[in-house]
Amino acid sequence: MPLSTNHKLSLIKDLLLSQQTEHFLTQNEQEQLTQLLSNVAQDQSLDSSLSDTISQIASASETDTFDSQAIDSWINQL
Repeated sequence: MPLSTNHKLSLIKDLLLSQQTEHFLTQNEQEQLTQLLSNVAQDQSLDSSLSDTISQIASASETDTFDSQAIDSWINQL
């Protein structure tokens, strides 16, 4: 059974919280985050603000530039 978009968003939140508290993601966690972001970004039913948030997280993920305040904001938006 495939994961729903809500489940994927919850997993993204969990990974962001891990990044925020530990200031580090394992290679596996980073790969999971990238995969989840890619899958959610392809969901045509997302509203534009959520789509923008996903893009922002993906950008930060690619450059490994996570900011604690940005993570708080993203988690609230998700």
